Amino acid sequence: VAASTEPPGGLTRAQTPQHIVFGFDDYFVLEGNNWLVNTLSAPRLNPDGTPIHHTFAVVGINIAGPNIDYQGYRDSLINANARGHEISNHSWDHQAVPSDYQSWFLNVQRCDVVLSKPVAEKGLGLPVVWGFRAAFDAYSTAMFQVLHDLGYVYDSSILQGWRLPSSIPANTLYPHTLESG
Repeated sequence: VAASTEPPGGLTRAQTPQHIVFGFDDYFVLEGNNWLVNTLSAPRLNPDGTPIHHTFAVVGINIAGPNIDYQGYRDSLINANARGHEISNHSWDHQAVPSDYQSWFLNVQRCDVVLSKPVAEKGLGLPVVWGFRAAFDAYSTAMFQVLHDLGYVYDSSILQGWRLPSSIPANTLYPHTLESG
């Protein structure tokens, strides 16, 4: 599906369901993650009866580095993933990454290793990671090429929100995937 300002599948704007995106990037407070999974989403359902899910964009060093209670944070993310929430890559160290291909590749891949490493080896044991969000939303053409080459399905580094020009429905791009736009 090519990027477009029109909803996909021939839907009119009136037929297009509202999408509310819950994404949490580089948030590593154990109690907060547990609250999101156990309190915010657990009792709520989408109108079609399916559970509400969130995406947790994870900084690799927060899983494997010296910054936090790794085991508690890892357990929280493993629990979230087991309950249907997505874990995405938010870079290795949340530092501004240069715009060249090799630097992006190393930064993204280093986080991938921690996300896919078995739990017994202090990873999250994810079989696949579909999404990415750049630190500081600092994306570049090289980053998109790296994500494509590594098999990512989507990037959520696009700034959209209240009072941003991209939040006006006529300016919203669908479908935010890395294929064909």
